[in-house]
Amino acid sequence: MGLRLWSWARFGMGLALGPEVGAPPKAVSRMLALARVGQDDVVVDVGSGDGRVVRAAARLGARKAIGYEVGQAMHRESVALRDAMTDASARARVELVHGNVLSLGPSAVKDATAVTLYLSERGNVDVTRDVLSPGLRNGTTVVSCAFPIRGIKADLREECDGLNLYLFHVRPGWADTLGDAHAGDESGRFL
Repeated sequence: MGLRLWSWARFGMGLALGPEVGAPPKAVSRMLALARVGQDDVVVDVGSGDGRVVRAAARLGARKAIGYEVGQAMHRESVALRDAMTDASARARVELVHGNVLSLGPSAVKDATAVTLYLSERGNVDVTRDVLSPGLRNGTTVVSCAFPIRGIKADLREECDGLNLYLFHVRPGWADTLGDAHAGDESGRFL
Protein backbone atom coordinates (compact mmCIF):
# COMPACT_ATOMS: atom_id res chain seq x y z
CA MET A 1 0.00 0.00 0.00
CA GLY A 2 2.82 2.43 0.88
CA LEU A 3 4.44 2.01 -2.54
CA ARG A 4 1.19 2.85 -4.30
CA LEU A 5 0.61 5.94 -2.12
CA TRP A 6 4.17 7.06 -2.79
CA SER A 7 3.60 6.65 -6.53
CA TRP A 8 0.54 8.91 -6.35
CA ALA A 9 2.54 11.43 -4.30
CA ARG A 10 5.39 11.43 -6.88
CA PHE A 11 2.82 11.84 -9.64
CA GLY A 12 1.09 14.70 -7.80
CA MET A 13 4.43 16.49 -7.30
CA GLY A 14 5.15 16.28 -11.04
CA LEU A 15 7.97 13.76 -10.55
CA ALA A 16 6.31 10.98 -12.58
CA LEU A 17 4.43 10.73 -15.87
CA GLY A 18 1.64 8.86 -14.13
CA PRO A 19 0.84 6.89 -10.99
CA GLU A 20 1.74 3.20 -10.69
CA VAL A 21 -1.68 1.76 -11.43
CA GLY A 22 -2.04 -1.36 -13.55
CA ALA A 23 -4.70 -1.59 -16.24
CA PRO A 24 -7.38 -4.22 -15.52
CA PRO A 25 -6.99 -7.46 -17.52
CA LYS A 26 -10.04 -6.71 -19.71
CA ALA A 27 -8.62 -3.29 -20.59
CA VAL A 28 -5.22 -4.82 -21.44
CA SER A 29 -6.88 -7.34 -23.78
CA ARG A 30 -9.00 -4.66 -25.41
CA MET A 31 -6.06 -2.28 -25.87
CA LEU A 32 -4.13 -4.98 -27.72
CA ALA A 33 -7.23 -5.89 -29.76
CA LEU A 34 -7.70 -2.24 -30.76
CA ALA A 35 -4.06 -2.16 -31.84
CA ARG A 36 -4.66 -5.40 -33.76
CA VAL A 37 -1.51 -6.95 -32.35
CA GLY A 38 -0.29 -9.94 -34.33
CA GLN A 39 2.84 -11.91 -35.08
CA ASP A 40 4.54 -9.17 -37.12
CA ASP A 41 4.13 -6.48 -34.47
CA VAL A 42 6.61 -4.79 -32.20
CA VAL A 43 4.64 -3.51 -29.20
CA VAL A 44 6.06 -0.80 -26.96
CA ASP A 45 4.44 -0.08 -23.60
CA VAL A 46 5.48 3.24 -22.07
CA GLY A 47 5.23 3.15 -18.30
CA SER A 48 4.95 -0.62 -18.35
CA GLY A 49 4.60 -1.10 -14.59
CA ASP A 50 4.48 -4.81 -13.79
CA GLY A 51 4.73 -5.69 -17.49
CA ARG A 52 1.19 -7.04 -17.91
CA VAL A 53 0.72 -5.41 -21.35
CA VAL A 54 3.99 -6.68 -22.82
CA ARG A 55 3.46 -10.18 -21.42
CA ALA A 56 -0.05 -10.24 -22.94
CA ALA A 57 1.29 -8.97 -26.29
CA ALA A 58 3.93 -11.71 -26.34
CA ARG A 59 1.28 -14.33 -25.54
CA LEU A 60 -0.70 -13.01 -28.53
CA GLY A 61 2.34 -13.73 -30.68
CA ALA A 62 3.85 -10.25 -31.09
CA ARG A 63 7.32 -10.50 -32.64
CA LYS A 64 8.66 -8.37 -29.80
CA ALA A 65 7.14 -6.62 -26.78
CA ILE A 66 9.18 -3.90 -25.07
CA GLY A 67 8.24 -2.27 -21.79
CA TYR A 68 9.80 0.93 -20.45
CA GLU A 69 9.45 1.51 -16.72
CA VAL A 70 11.21 4.17 -14.66
CA GLY A 71 10.21 2.82 -11.22
CA GLN A 72 12.84 0.44 -9.89
CA ALA A 73 10.47 -1.65 -7.74
CA MET A 74 7.95 -1.98 -10.57
CA HIS A 75 10.72 -2.91 -13.00
CA ARG A 76 11.99 -5.64 -10.65
CA GLU A 77 8.44 -6.97 -10.30
CA SER A 78 7.98 -7.00 -14.09
CA VAL A 79 11.23 -8.94 -14.56
CA ALA A 80 10.16 -11.53 -11.97
CA LEU A 81 6.74 -11.92 -13.61
CA ARG A 82 8.33 -12.24 -17.06
CA ASP A 83 10.80 -14.82 -15.80
CA ALA A 84 7.89 -16.82 -14.33
CA MET A 85 6.12 -17.08 -17.71
CA THR A 86 5.69 -20.75 -18.60
CA ASP A 87 5.68 -20.17 -22.37
CA ALA A 88 9.42 -19.90 -23.13
CA SER A 89 8.80 -18.59 -26.64
CA ALA A 90 6.60 -15.73 -25.37
CA ARG A 91 9.01 -15.04 -22.49
CA ALA A 92 11.90 -14.65 -24.95
CA ARG A 93 10.00 -11.96 -26.88
CA VAL A 94 9.51 -9.72 -23.80
CA GLU A 95 12.16 -7.05 -23.28
CA LEU A 96 11.97 -4.92 -20.14
CA VAL A 97 13.92 -1.68 -19.92
CA HIS A 98 14.48 0.15 -16.64
CA GLY A 99 14.66 3.77 -17.68
CA ASN A 100 12.83 6.94 -18.54
CA VAL A 101 11.60 6.85 -22.12
CA LEU A 102 11.88 10.66 -22.25
CA SER A 103 15.63 10.33 -21.67
CA LEU A 104 15.92 7.60 -24.29
CA GLY A 105 14.10 9.68 -26.90
CA PRO A 106 12.59 8.75 -30.27
CA SER A 107 14.97 5.82 -30.83
CA ALA A 108 13.09 3.97 -28.06
CA VAL A 109 10.04 3.58 -30.32
CA LYS A 110 11.52 3.59 -33.83
CA ASP A 111 10.68 -0.09 -34.47
CA ALA A 112 7.22 0.01 -32.87
CA THR A 113 4.12 -0.91 -34.85
CA ALA A 114 1.90 -0.44 -31.77
CA VAL A 115 2.36 1.68 -28.64
CA THR A 116 0.34 1.47 -25.44
CA LEU A 117 0.15 4.16 -22.78
CA TYR A 118 -1.34 4.27 -19.30
CA LEU A 119 0.15 7.49 -18.05
CA SER A 120 -1.67 10.75 -17.34
CA GLU A 121 -2.87 13.48 -19.65
CA ARG A 122 0.35 15.42 -19.00
CA GLY A 123 2.46 12.26 -19.39
CA ASN A 124 0.76 11.46 -22.70
CA VAL A 125 1.53 14.95 -24.03
CA ASP A 126 5.17 14.88 -22.89
CA VAL A 127 5.79 11.40 -24.33
CA THR A 128 3.96 12.17 -27.58
CA ARG A 129 5.80 15.47 -28.11
CA ASP A 130 9.30 14.23 -27.22
CA VAL A 131 9.27 10.54 -28.19
CA LEU A 132 6.26 9.33 -30.21
CA SER A 133 5.76 12.17 -32.69
CA PRO A 134 9.39 12.29 -33.83
CA GLY A 135 9.98 8.54 -33.48
CA LEU A 136 6.95 6.69 -34.90
CA ARG A 137 6.34 5.80 -38.52
CA ASN A 138 3.07 6.36 -40.34
CA GLY A 139 0.70 3.47 -39.76
CA THR A 140 1.72 2.87 -36.15
CA THR A 141 -1.18 2.55 -33.72
CA VAL A 142 -1.21 4.20 -30.32
CA VAL A 143 -3.69 3.16 -27.63
CA SER A 144 -3.99 5.15 -24.42
CA CYS A 145 -5.78 3.83 -21.36
CA ALA A 146 -7.84 6.28 -19.26
CA PHE A 147 -6.37 9.54 -20.59
CA PRO A 148 -6.54 11.20 -24.02
CA ILE A 149 -3.60 12.84 -25.72
CA ARG A 150 -4.53 16.49 -25.33
CA GLY A 151 -5.00 18.24 -28.65
CA ILE A 152 -5.10 15.10 -30.81
CA LYS A 153 -8.49 13.77 -31.82
CA ALA A 154 -8.72 10.04 -31.18
CA ASP A 155 -9.81 7.87 -34.10
CA LEU A 156 -11.89 5.90 -31.59
CA ARG A 157 -12.83 6.22 -27.94
CA GLU A 158 -14.54 3.40 -26.12
CA GLU A 159 -15.17 2.38 -22.54
CA CYS A 160 -13.80 -0.88 -21.17
CA ASP A 161 -14.00 -2.03 -17.57
CA GLY A 162 -14.75 1.49 -16.38
CA LEU A 163 -11.89 3.13 -18.28
CA ASN A 164 -11.84 5.08 -21.53
CA LEU A 165 -9.54 3.70 -24.21
CA TYR A 166 -8.31 6.03 -26.96
CA LEU A 167 -7.07 4.76 -30.33
CA PHE A 168 -4.83 6.87 -32.58
CA HIS A 169 -3.27 6.09 -35.95
CA VAL A 170 0.00 7.83 -36.79
CA ARG A 171 -0.21 9.66 -40.11
CA PRO A 172 1.40 12.82 -41.50
CA GLY A 173 0.69 15.72 -39.15
CA TRP A 174 -1.08 13.52 -36.56
CA ALA A 175 0.49 15.42 -33.64
CA ASP A 176 0.48 18.92 -35.13
CA THR A 177 -2.33 19.97 -32.80
CA LEU A 178 -0.72 18.49 -29.70
CA GLY A 179 -1.64 20.48 -26.59
CA ASP A 180 0.91 22.37 -24.56
CA ALA A 181 1.91 20.16 -21.63
CA HIS A 182 1.76 23.15 -19.30
CA ALA A 183 -1.48 24.76 -20.52
CA GLY A 184 -3.75 22.54 -18.41
CA ASP A 185 -7.41 21.85 -19.03
CA GLU A 186 -10.22 24.39 -18.84
CA SER A 187 -9.80 24.56 -15.06
CA GLY A 188 -6.10 25.36 -15.49
CA ARG A 189 -4.82 22.02 -14.20
CA PHE A 190 -3.89 18.67 -15.64
CA LEU A 191 -5.82 15.56 -14.71
